[in-house]
Amino acid sequence: MGFRIRGKDYEIDRGKLIEAIKDVAPNPTDERHKFYVEINGRRYPIKQPIHLVTGLPYIAFTAQDAYRILTKLDFEVHPLRESNTMKPEEQVEPALVRPIGALALVGAWRDIEDSYLDALITDIYSRREKDTGRYVELEG
Repeated sequence: MGFRIRGKDYEIDRGKLIEAIKDVAPNPTDERHKFYVEINGRRYPIKQPIHLVTGLPYIAFTAQDAYRILTKLDFEVHPLRESNTMKPEEQVEPALVRPIGALALVGAWRDIEDSYLDALITDIYSRREKDTGRYVELEG
């Protein structure tokens, strides 16, 4: 079956993918990995089989590309961690965590009061001004 990844065509079929991965151990997973595919009883991060069958470096294609190819080849893609499998000690009340850096600005903290975010942004710019010794203008 033909697939296009970043403008280049690849011929990938289910058998070729299984052959490419047969003697390869799954890569370890971390918090960046969201999905896996089970092949021959082993759970692989979804980009690993595509990397092996195409020879592309991991950075040259997305997890979305891998997901699309794997599902078209009738592999089942599964979430690596179910949200309800988090241990109680790993769960943190969002309001108890003080956002830092860009996380405070990207919507991950939408439950935080606007006044708190405004104060945080003001503090960031104030510290920036002190660090550089020059005034920082806020665009708005």
